[in-house]
Amino acid sequence: MNLKFYSLLSLCLFINTEGWSQESIPVGTWRLHLSFNDLNILATSPEQIYAANEVGILMYSKNDKEISILSKANGLSGAPVSALAYDEQRNLLLIAFENGLINILSENKISIFSNLANSPAISGSRRINHITLSNKLAYLSTDFGVVVFDLDKREVKETYRDLSDTGESLIINESVIFQDSIYLATEHGVLAGAVTGSTNLLDFRNWKRYTVGPLDNPVTSLTIFNDQVYAAINSQGIFSLQAGAWMQQTYFQSGQFKSISGSPNQLLITTGNQVWSVNAGTVEEIGTGSFINPDQSIIDDWGVIWIADGANGLLTVKDGVISQVKPSGPSSNAIWRVTYSFDRILNSKGGFSSSLQPLENVADVDQFVNGQWSVLPSDLSTDITDQGISTRATFISSFGNGLEKITSEGSVIFNESNSPLQKAQPIDKLLIPAIEVSSDDLWIANYGVSPSLHLLSVSSTWESFAISQPQAQFPVDVLIDRTGLIWMIIDPLKGGGIVVFNKNDNRSVYLSSLAGSGGLPSSVVRSIAVDRDGQVWIGTDMGVVFFSNPGNVFNGSVDASRPIFENRFLLRDETVTTIAIDGGNRKWLGTNNGVWLFDSTGEELIYNFTVENSPLLSNKIVSIAIDPHSGEVFFGTDKGLSSFRSTATSSTNQFNEVKIFPNPVSGEFSGQVAINGLFTDAIVKITDISGRLIWQTRANGGTAIWNARQVNGDRISTGMYLVFATAEDGTERHVGKIAVIE
Repeated sequence: MNLKFYSLLSLCLFINTEGWSQESIPVGTWRLHLSFNDLNILATSPEQIYAANEVGILMYSKNDKEISILSKANGLSGAPVSALAYDEQRNLLLIAFENGLINILSENKISIFSNLANSPAISGSRRINHITLSNKLAYLSTDFGVVVFDLDKREVKETYRDLSDTGESLIINESVIFQDSIYLATEHGVLAGAVTGSTNLLDFRNWKRYTVGPLDNPVTSLTIFNDQVYAAINSQGIFSLQAGAWMQQTYFQSGQFKSISGSPNQLLITTGNQVWSVNAGTVEEIGTGSFINPDQSIIDDWGVIWIADGANGLLTVKDGVISQVKPSGPSSNAIWRVTYSFDRILNSKGGFSSSLQPLENVADVDQFVNGQWSVLPSDLSTDITDQGISTRATFISSFGNGLEKITSEGSVIFNESNSPLQKAQPIDKLLIPAIEVSSDDLWIANYGVSPSLHLLSVSSTWESFAISQPQAQFPVDVLIDRTGLIWMIIDPLKGGGIVVFNKNDNRSVYLSSLAGSGGLPSSVVRSIAVDRDGQVWIGTDMGVVFFSNPGNVFNGSVDASRPIFENRFLLRDETVTTIAIDGGNRKWLGTNNGVWLFDSTGEELIYNFTVENSPLLSNKIVSIAIDPHSGEVFFGTDKGLSSFRSTATSSTNQFNEVKIFPNPVSGEFSGQVAINGLFTDAIVKITDISGRLIWQTRANGGTAIWNARQVNGDRISTGMYLVFATAEDGTERHVGKIAVIE
């Protein structure tokens, strides 16, 4: 293949830990909230250790102990990382991905080599499994062969493909260079070929094959130790190449291997939940019982052992002492439901399957407070589905283990023995898919039983409500609207639709896709939200609708309204998985194909974020939550959590503590100036000191945005500018100042 290098991206990277500690980010910017507890790939340089997982790379300075993060937010390609290698001569980090992309990090800039990922000559998987460096060449072990990449010219030198003994495709797991040959760990034995001289390795017949006996198996890993090539073969053991023959070692003559790595004096062997050291014939377990799921272990030039663990993140072993390197972040990248309560973002990990079976997920509730992530202590450890905080307590629900109430006095778990909650049969588990805090009371959806709706009051008394519609036994989500009506989304496998319940007069109604009975686009309802005007918005697998006057659903023959966008029903071909309403009454709609932001009526598109045009980690949006005070929108996806600070915040009918940021505005500033704390939807005018109008806009809720330009688009000059903010009816006013400096 005649593949040439070209750079699609060369970004100066501001790689530091500041983004993990600051409480807010500028308007119009992103940050990723990544967990590095599940690391699986390592590389080392004299100054740094690099550890990667699917969503990013943790970089740890050995000298000053600083942590830096490289992710999609600062230039890393968005595909899952699959291999790393550091080239000391050129001071660059080679980063490979599952889709065949290569990133090169050098001098705090990333360049992208995309020819392998885009080449029409490659069919099937393009995954790069391993990188070996030798002189100016990088040997990339892939699912289709070996790619030889010239690090100086930044181009492919040659590609060894179809390396099986019959010239068919062969997966290459790893490679090592020893003396004058390259050795390949493949899905069928070990291959060896001379990298010096005139041997044509493009011809599969010119490779020496070790495929008999124990090597008639997939080879997991290769390394150099004791001036020999070593191989790890699952269920067979560890072998070394001696005088052209593979000799089985006396240790580990069976077992499953993750990786092996060697130094001049030590061999590290990583197995299921253990790391072993072989030194001078002595086999010793490192950190007995300290690892859960180690994937790779390496030793650096200082004799320090580094371990990438799939549950404990980056671990280091020095002089027998084990330490953990951990940045602030969620406990994992799993997402089920993201919510906002009492100045914090909360994230539970779920949950239940599409057939409403518990997933048996063991995970915590994460909380994001004042720019830092921590775990919310809970005695519920599996299938946590929802969380909410009132002024008196924190509530956590589980799909299998009941409801937990946490106060300053301790924790209590409500189940069938101490509450009206019931277990579903025949599964014999207490299934709570969702809860909803209303004032200080808590509404609980109890799946698969009757009654399925319960109210826990602030005085710790219970009420249960038997609803006449049979579908009401199967709620999967619950919402309380501004009038106090309870809306329950029904399991699609049990008829779908929505049951609406009025506690005051004990009435209920079932809304479906039938005309005159709700008129939903589909009975498969996935999401629900109430907006600033009290309208209830509903997301289905065929778009989104709303009820403008929710109370009318009890009056008969009332159908939902369908917003029109681009001459068709809004998102009619999309599954709307989640809905969130911001301070400007705008609608954030999550789908399986990205995020959409529409105006208050759903008729004007403001943003459409996807993995292709934003730092979203995936187009499959699971949950959205909004910090109403900062306007930061959190997008939970099936790959993890990212956030974007939007231009809308919550507001009240008064001017609160009005803040202007940044202020002063520098001459180099090219972002948005945010004016927060405004009267709801205030009219904002910016003038120069003489009173000449420079800019005018309307706030989105409590925030107005100015791009530091005049109405005609010209950049403003140095000086002092006045901000006049007025309520729509003129009853409330505020005056502020903005300085513009060189």
